[in-house]
Amino acid sequence: MKCAKCGQPLEADMPCPNCTDDNVRVMSRAEKDSYDGITIEADENEARRREEAEQEGRAYQYGGQRVYVRHVNLGQIGWKAKLLVALVGLGLSIFFLPLALAFISIAVVLWILGKFIR
Repeated sequence: MKCAKCGQPLEADMPCPNCTDDNVRVMSRAEKDSYDGITIEADENEARRREEAEQEGRAYQYGGQRVYVRHVNLGQIGWKAKLLVALVGLGLSIFFLPLALAFISIAVVLWILGKFIR
């Protein structure tokens, strides 16, 4: 492992002997928003509130934003029911998609004819 600040080799879980950087610090709000890695929650109360809200399915406040958590549980659905839902969806899309395309095509042709007639 290398030190993030000076690039010198480090031993596992030890601070850097060259720059005495322990590679842990509190991030600013902008850094938190743009950071894509794993972080440690500095405020345990915030983490606990978020976890409780997720379990209860209600909204909680995160910074200046309100976050809504919704869980949808369809129960224990077997593979036969899932297959049936997929086949019904496929059948509906096979029927309605060409119908919608036909209506759109007719509307476009009528619009073009309307432009030529004027």
